[in-house]
Amino acid sequence: MNRKWFYRQLISYVPIFLLITSFLAYIAFFSLSEMSKKSAQQINEMATGRLLQLVDHSLQEIDKLVLKEMSDNSRLLRYFYGGNAAVLKESEASDTIRSWMVFNPLIHSAYLYRKSDDIVLTNTLRVPLSQFADAEFLIQQTRDRTYKPWSNPRMYRDSTFQGRTEQVVSMVKPVPVSSGELGVLVVNVKTSDLQAILNPPSDSQLSFIELYDSKGLPFRQRAADANLKVLTELRSDYTGWTIRSGIGQFRLSDFSESNLITTVAIAVLSIVIGTVWFIFVIRLNYKPIGTIMDRLKSATQLKGKVPDAEDSHELQIIETALDNLIRQSIDYEKAHEEDLLYRRKVFFHEVLQGNRTFGPGEWERELEILQLPSHMKQFRVVLIEIDKYARFCSEYNQRDQNLLKFAMGNIVKEMASSMSFTVWMEWLESSRLGLLFMGDQAEEQSSRPVAELCERIRSWVQQHLKFSVTIGIGDAVDKPEHILLSFGQAEDALENKIFAGTNRVILFEETPDDPLYSPIHEYLPEIRRITRMYRMGEPEWQDAFNELFRSFRHGGLSRDDVVTLVNVVMMTFFREIAELPMEYKELWKTSVMPAMNDAFVAFDSVEEVRVSFLESLRSFENRMKELRESRQYVSVVEQVRRYIDENYGNPDLSLAHLGDAFAVNPKYLSYMFKEQLGVKFVDYLATVRMEYAKGLLESTDYSIPDIANRVGYVHAVSFNRVFKKMVGQTPGEYRSRSRKDAI
Repeated sequence: MNRKWFYRQLISYVPIFLLITSFLAYIAFFSLSEMSKKSAQQINEMATGRLLQLVDHSLQEIDKLVLKEMSDNSRLLRYFYGGNAAVLKESEASDTIRSWMVFNPLIHSAYLYRKSDDIVLTNTLRVPLSQFADAEFLIQQTRDRTYKPWSNPRMYRDSTFQGRTEQVVSMVKPVPVSSGELGVLVVNVKTSDLQAILNPPSDSQLSFIELYDSKGLPFRQRAADANLKVLTELRSDYTGWTIRSGIGQFRLSDFSESNLITTVAIAVLSIVIGTVWFIFVIRLNYKPIGTIMDRLKSATQLKGKVPDAEDSHELQIIETALDNLIRQSIDYEKAHEEDLLYRRKVFFHEVLQGNRTFGPGEWERELEILQLPSHMKQFRVVLIEIDKYARFCSEYNQRDQNLLKFAMGNIVKEMASSMSFTVWMEWLESSRLGLLFMGDQAEEQSSRPVAELCERIRSWVQQHLKFSVTIGIGDAVDKPEHILLSFGQAEDALENKIFAGTNRVILFEETPDDPLYSPIHEYLPEIRRITRMYRMGEPEWQDAFNELFRSFRHGGLSRDDVVTLVNVVMMTFFREIAELPMEYKELWKTSVMPAMNDAFVAFDSVEEVRVSFLESLRSFENRMKELRESRQYVSVVEQVRRYIDENYGNPDLSLAHLGDAFAVNPKYLSYMFKEQLGVKFVDYLATVRMEYAKGLLESTDYSIPDIANRVGYVHAVSFNRVFKKMVGQTPGEYRSRSRKDAI
C-alpha cells in the first residue's frame, strides 16, 4: 500500500469514525456510567490482586533460587568456610552471584558476609566490613538476628567506583540457615523494578497503583491528590506490604429530558449521514483493492490458505496471503537445512555400510543435492576412535562430552582445510568419528599426507583435550561403490590397536596379516553379544552370561587371562550402558558400577564374581524395565521391533521405510528407538541379521552370497565386513568352526 493510498484512506475513514463513535460513546457513557463504575471496581480488585501475586511470585522466585544455591552449590558454601585456595573460592562465589543476576534480572545486587574474617564479597569487590558501604545495615541485621523475608525500602549505595545510591528492598539469609554462625547472604532488589512490574501510569490523573511497606509508608513519594479514590487495598502475607489502587473521582452533568432527546436525535442523524458517506467512499475506493485481489487470486492458489471473503475484508486476505508466503518460505528454508544435514548423515552411513548402489552419474547427482563436491576420483576412509571410552564417559558429564567431541570435530575440519583433498566427516558411533577423504586425481595417491594429517590430529587431541584417540586408515579406492572396502580396512586397522596399542595412527597397509593368537580373543564376540542382549532387554542374556563364566572356569585359562576377561566384561557392559539415556547411565554409575568394582577387587573365584555381577545386573535390569515401560511410546517401539524381526531380509528396510509403515517421522522414530532400547536402529538391524545368518551358516549349505541376500544385504562384501565386526570371524571361518564343534 503506497503513500497515496494511505492518505486517501485516512481522509475517508477518520472523519466518519470520529463523528459516529463520539456520539455513540457519549450516549453509552451517559446510560452505562454506573455499570461501568461497578465493573471498574471488580476489574480493579482482580487486577490489583494479580499484580500483588506477581510481585510476591517474583520475590519468591529469588528466595527459592537463593535457598537452592545455599543447599546445593558447594562453590558458594566453600567461601564461608574459608581455608586454603581462598582466591579460587572467592572467585567461584563471585561467579555464582553473577550467575544469579544473569538468571534473574530482577536482582540488582548481592553480597556475602563471612563472620570468620569480616570479609564482604560482591560480584565485583572483596572488602572488609569496616570499608563496606552497606556495613550499617549488615551490622544491624547480624545483631538483631530478626530475618524477615524482605526488608522495607531503604537506601543502598553501590560499592563500585561509581557509587550510585538506589532505593532497594533486601532479603537477608543466615548461613547456615539454622544458625547463621558462618555469615549472611544479602540480595537487593530495586524498588523501581518492582514498580515497573506494576507498570503504573505515573502521569495519569485517573488511576494509580502504589506499594506501601509494613509501616504504611509508600515505596515512592507522590504528590497528594484529594481527587484520587482508593478502590482496592490488599496486604501480602509473604512480605507484609500493602498495595493500593484506585481511580480519580469524577461527576457527570445532569441532563434534562429535552437535552437527552436532542442528543439522541443528533446521534441518529449523524449515524445516517456517516453511513451514507461511508458507503459512497468505499465504492469509490474499492476498485484498486479489487484489482489487487484479482491479480492475487490469479498468481497464487488461495483456497484453504486465506480467510473466506465473506468473513474477512480484502486487506485481511492480502495480509494473510503475504504472511503465509513468508512463513512457508522460512519453514522451507529451515526444513531444507535440517533435512540436508540428516540426508548427509544417512547417505554417509549407507555408503560406508555398502547398502547403496550407484548407477551411471547417480553418485555425482546425489553429492550435488547434498551440496558436496561431486567430481571426485579417489576415496579413502579414516576412522577416529576415542580411547578408553568407558573412562571418558565416567570422567565427563554428557554436556562436557558433547563439547569435547565438538572441539575435536572442529580441529579436524580446520586441519583438513589446508589439504588438497575434500574431507566429509560424520559421527558413526558415540566413540567413533568417520572421515571420507575425496581427491580429484585419478592416479592413486600416497597415504603419507593423510597419515601426517592424522598424526597432527592425534597429537593435538592428546595435548589439548586430555584424552587420546586411535586412528585407523584404510587404503585408497577409485570408485564410490568400493568405499565400503576402505571402511572395512579402517575398521580392521582400529581392531589391531589391541596389539599395537592405543593413542597412535594405524595404517591398514602396515597391519600384520596374522597377529599373535591369544585365547582371550575367542571370548570377545560372545561378551559383546551378551552385553547387547542385556541392553536391549532380551531375557536370554542370563543363560548366556552363566555359560560365559562356566567357560571361564573350564577353559584352561590362566589367572591373568581370567582377570583380564572379567575386566573386559565390566568395561563392555559399561560401554553398552553408555549408549542409553542419561538417567540410565546415572543409575548405573551410582548403583551397579561400585558393586561390580568391589566384587572385582576382592574376588577369589570366578563363581563369586559371577554371583555378585549377576545380582547387580538383575537389579539394574528390573529398574531399567520400569523406566522403559513408563515411556509413552513403548508400544510403538515394540511394534517396530517385531516388524524388524519379521522383515529383516528386506534390503530396503530403513528408517524411511519404517516411517512410512508406521506413519511416524523417521527422525523421531530413530530417537524413540534409541531412547527405548538404548541401541541405534542400524545396530539393532545388523544384530538381528547376524543372528539369522549364523543360524543359516550352521544348519544349511547355502553359499555366503546367498545367505547375505537372504538376510537383507545387497553386497556380500558388506555382509562379510559386518559379520566379522560383530562375530569376530568371517562367515566362512564361523561355518567351519561351528561344524567342527558339532562333530
